[in-house]
Amino acid sequence: MPVTISNAAENGTTRLSGAEGPRAGDLTAHLIATDVWSDHLLVRAGIAVVDARLVTVGGGLGSFLLADRLLMAGAPAGDVRVLSNLDVPWQTYEHLARVSQVPTPEREQVLEGLRREHDRIGYPELLARGMVRMVRRRQGGGYFTVLTPPAGTTPTPRVVYRSQFVHLALGYPGLRFLPDLQRYRADTGDHHRVVNAYEGHEHVYREVATRPCTVVLRGTDPVGDRIVKRLTDDRERLRTGVRIVRAGFGRPRTQTDRRLHHQLRQGTQEGWYQLVNGEAQLLRRHGDRLSMMLTPGGLELGCDFVIDCTGLETDIAQHRVFDDLLGHSGARRNPVNRLAMERSFEVHGTRNGIGRIYASGAATLSTPSAATEPDSITGLQAAAQEITRDLVRQGFARRSGPGRAARQWWRRTRNQRP
Repeated sequence: MPVTISNAAENGTTRLSGAEGPRAGDLTAHLIATDVWSDHLLVRAGIAVVDARLVTVGGGLGSFLLADRLLMAGAPAGDVRVLSNLDVPWQTYEHLARVSQVPTPEREQVLEGLRREHDRIGYPELLARGMVRMVRRRQGGGYFTVLTPPAGTTPTPRVVYRSQFVHLALGYPGLRFLPDLQRYRADTGDHHRVVNAYEGHEHVYREVATRPCTVVLRGTDPVGDRIVKRLTDDRERLRTGVRIVRAGFGRPRTQTDRRLHHQLRQGTQEGWYQLVNGEAQLLRRHGDRLSMMLTPGGLELGCDFVIDCTGLETDIAQHRVFDDLLGHSGARRNPVNRLAMERSFEVHGTRNGIGRIYASGAATLSTPSAATEPDSITGLQAAAQEITRDLVRQGFARRSGPGRAARQWWRRTRNQRP
């Protein structure tokens, strides 16, 4: 019995059927172990396939900024698909900004602009919901990107997107925790007293407002500056008795907020703010309190909360898509253990015939043309610009001249589609 391919126009998929056994529509052991897939392998597995010229994986600001730039460069909306489990592209940014104490007015200004552009370009029409499992090279050129849609929303448990171009904007794989804090949480299950700066920890500020507490901040990530400011402002505004200990190797950046600088100088003089250029090791738990050892000096300190301010997880292999890419698609690490990249933000070693894989965000640190902070909005915008230029050279979109730029500006000011 020959293999047949029937089109399902109502949902844009191609349903694959064949002759060998039951069609579970899921990944097989053979697919998982194979570096380069043929269309026939997917036929045999019974997995639905969707065709798109470019898929961008992640759905956060990196995906949004690239999609926006491509549409303004004249790419047809039908050629771009965003694969994501996020409801809106600013969802992760909004959460991280809120828990890391970015002031509300600053967040609202950014979010308002993102919402307007999101609605203007019809971003929801580009979105395919689900979790991406892997990207594999396609025999003959291009790639297959495996999506796990929400249960019951598609005829098969997996859907594969067949494309010429893939863009990975996956953000950080998770929270980074210092080893002793990670062990403490794993052993005790206590996520109340020991928290990460980038996870919800509003309960710390609420409890500090009700009784005198000692809060130890570990690490010198910039988010620690904003947490110190929140604790210090609350101390002044609510008359809390908080004591703040900031510990880590290397000093925090020089304060540009004159008021905070004055507050911390006063706190140092009065003894409620202490900066330790060294380490603070979690020793043990005493009832409702924790015991820390500050070094150098060997001072043992009792505290109520520890906030890990060492940043977000940066090991790309902790994200299973990057891990699979390193193992099966020719990608490799650069000297700082991120992805080795070309100046165009193409992932080095992954080219497959006419196909290209691009990436933006934290994984691209040390790319020759990348910004100092590739995970910032400015860094993501710069990456989207470079990727668009390369895609124009591949014929995906049109070159932008003064006339096109003026027309796009006119449409944006009148809230019209690109």
